[in-house]
Amino acid sequence: MPRYTINITDEQDKAVRAHIESCQLWLQSAINNKARICEDRIIRAVTKFNPKRLTRAEKNSILAKVEVEPFSEKRQEKDIFDRLTLIRPVGG
Repeated sequence: MPRYTINITDEQDKAVRAHIESCQLWLQSAINNKARICEDRIIRAVTKFNPKRLTRAEKNSILAKVEVEPFSEKRQEKDIFDRLTLIRPVGG
């Protein structure tokens, strides 16, 4: 599982702590939500399924079959979700 590290100044930390209980929990929630949004966009782009009706296992199965170039390699190109390729066809 990937791990990410961020750096903020002491002043930024002080400001953030004045408004939220836990930076770690807030950041975890933020990245989980962004990942969910991106996963749902990919699933909609490559299948006819409604991602909101799929289980985590079903989503993982679909996402495992999709090859996506990292965003940094296509910054100047078309939206990443328009350029998805399937390793194996996905039903639906």
